[in-house]
Amino acid sequence: MPTKRLSQIISEMPFENKLIALGGLITALSVFLPWYQDIDAFKTGDRFLGITGPLYLIGVIMLLLGTGTVLTMISQKWKDKVARLGIELPMAHIIVAAFDLFLLVMTNSVYFHAKFGVNIMLKEFRFGMVAAFIGVGFMLIGGIFERRKGGIKWDTKAESKPLIDIAETRQHTSLNMNAAENVVEEEKLVDLETATKQSENVDQDSRYPNL
Repeated sequence: MPTKRLSQIISEMPFENKLIALGGLITALSVFLPWYQDIDAFKTGDRFLGITGPLYLIGVIMLLLGTGTVLTMISQKWKDKVARLGIELPMAHIIVAAFDLFLLVMTNSVYFHAKFGVNIMLKEFRFGMVAAFIGVGFMLIGGIFERRKGGIKWDTKAESKPLIDIAETRQHTSLNMNAAENVVEEEKLVDLETATKQSENVDQDSRYPNL
């Protein structure tokens, strides 16, 4: 089932990838929430969602970037598309997050300009804007962690071995000692046989001196 497949992909993600995916999702959803309002007690003023108002295009761009970020986390096809651009995936996430942050700063610079809005003294950014900043922050932090982790190659399967294998050295030493003892024993046997033959020759000469 697709749901099970998606849950399996999410469960196997490293922490930094989950952070990036969550940030992209929050950023994409935040554009459907209120970003700004300056409504007074008489209900006059403006309230804009991320995809409404004079800066709706910024909301649309952030929606696309957030959705694309999530897709690069769960779809190999989208990862391949980023790879064909010649950009590493962690760097792409950092660039997208930085660009989203720039768009948010630019949006607030317009919303809170003195010549923008109906009730200048009642301007406030809403929870949708807060969610957008949180989502972008998650994406940026996750991208930085992802890039740092990718720069360090940890060989988890490697085993640390001592420079000298004590057990193997002892085994070789024991074999060498046994070989040396065998050589000594063989030399003793040869010397004993030689001495025996010489003794037999001497006895024979003493018994038959005239032969």
